Amino acid sequence: MLGKIVDLLKAFVKAHLTKLLATFGVLLICVSFCDLRLARDWWSFAFVSRPRLEMYASGWILIALAVAIFWWTRRMPRVDRSAKLGAGIRLPFAGVEVVIKTGRIEQLCDLDNRTAVVLPANTTFVDDCLIDKKSALGSYVLEHFTSQLDSLRTAIQKLLPSSTGDIGGQPAWSPGTTILLGAPFDHPARVLVTAATVRIPGSSITAEPASVLACIRSIFEKTGYQKIDQIRMPLIGSGYGGLTPWSALLFILLGLRHYAKTFHHIKQIEIVVLDRDAAKFRDVYRVQYVMSLEESREGKP
Repeated sequence: MLGKIVDLLKAFVKAHLTKLLATFGVLLICVSFCDLRLARDWWSFAFVSRPRLEMYASGWILIALAVAIFWWTRRMPRVDRSAKLGAGIRLPFAGVEVVIKTGRIEQLCDLDNRTAVVLPANTTFVDDCLIDKKSALGSYVLEHFTSQLDSLRTAIQKLLPSSTGDIGGQPAWSPGTTILLGAPFDHPARVLVTAATVRIPGSSITAEPASVLACIRSIFEKTGYQKIDQIRMPLIGSGYGGLTPWSALLFILLGLRHYAKTFHHIKQIEIVVLDRDAAKFRDVYRVQYVMSLEESREGKP
């Protein structure tokens, strides 16, 4: 309770108009108790017990006005400052339940054929990540499809559309290109492989905000007529992509908020954060402020 009062007072002080009105109000009240007179070429000053009513009343009017303006113009999103990733943080998305939680994408429970797990790849869809335990794609594949690697490689190539270019002599696709795997790779959940990063010849793999947003759009598009209403996804764009976990999270959230207004079939989205990244989100509850402020700007409750 005391913490909320302190936060409220801080916000009040930071509001310039209300601060100015309140300051003048306090000054008027103080001056109303002062008596300043010129007598025989000398100024006399004294405090009086009865204030000058017009000045005293004006001071309180200014203070009341400052409080009223502050109250009606403040933005106080409902934020649980004690929220922790371990217990899961729920965000105020209209029509979609978005949860940020710690875990590993390959160890998720409660998966079924109405749930899709998102696995990020690069724009060449080369299979080196399939056996890389440090990547979300490799971790999931090695956990569930270890004995089917050759079949999985073939399935991915068959599902890919015509390439849009090449990188270092290898066919490449646009960022955001997404495929939905079929049987036998649809258990324990449906699987979406999406091009979240770009392979740069002679350099490394990188991700950009635009590629993350393109992936989010494709995820909604690919699941539209597949009876999929739940999504589980890692922080696409982070890790090998080079985006910080915090940046990746914000881009994902902004994409989800935007495309959830167009596509209405997804009811729940879980963003899974690795334990090593969770330590970097000491103030992760602040994402609730970001999302709530976006709601306020759009005139939503």
